[in-house]
Amino acid sequence: MRRYIKGRETILYIKYNDFWCPISCETSSPITEDVEMLDVTTRDNPNGWKTSMPTLQSYTIEFNGQTIYEGGENTLSYYRLRELKRTRTLVEWRRVTIDGGYLDHGKAYISNISDSNEVEGFQTFSATLVGYGEPTYSQDVIPGGNTDPGTDWIYGAGGFIDISQND
Repeated sequence: MRRYIKGRETILYIKYNDFWCPISCETSSPITEDVEMLDVTTRDNPNGWKTSMPTLQSYTIEFNGQTIYEGGENTLSYYRLRELKRTRTLVEWRRVTIDGGYLDHGKAYISNISDSNEVEGFQTFSATLVGYGEPTYSQDVIPGGNTDPGTDWIYGAGGFIDISQND
C-alpha cells in the first residue's frame, strides 16, 4: 500500500547553539535544485537542434513560518534567523520526515529574510537558504523512528506534538 507524505510530516531544522531547532510554526520549506546548462555543438544533432550539457549545480530552500517569541535556546524564529543572515553565518540544516524515512541535509547561508505583519493577523516570515556545496540525502536514518503511518505525533523542540487536530 502506498503512503503519501503530507507536507506537515516534513520538518526543516537549523542547528543553532548546538541544538537542532525546528523553524517556528513552519508552513512550508520546498527545496529547489538547479543545474546550469552549457550549450554545446555536436555532429549527432542534424537539422539545427540545440544541445546542452549540465555544469554547475545549486539549490535553495525557501521557507515560511509564523513568528514566535524566542524565549528558549532551542527556539528559532524570525529574529534569530535575521541575526544569522546579518552576521553571514554558515548554518547547518536538515529536513526530515517525521518517521525518519528520509533526510536531506547540508550547509547554507540565509540570503534573504522578510516579515509580514498584517494588522488583523499573526506576524509571519519567509527566508531563503542558498546551498553551500552538495546537499546529502539519506533514507531510513532514524532507527526506531515513528514508522506507524497512522500516528499523529511528531517530535519538535518542546517534545512530542499532537498534529491530529490539523487535518
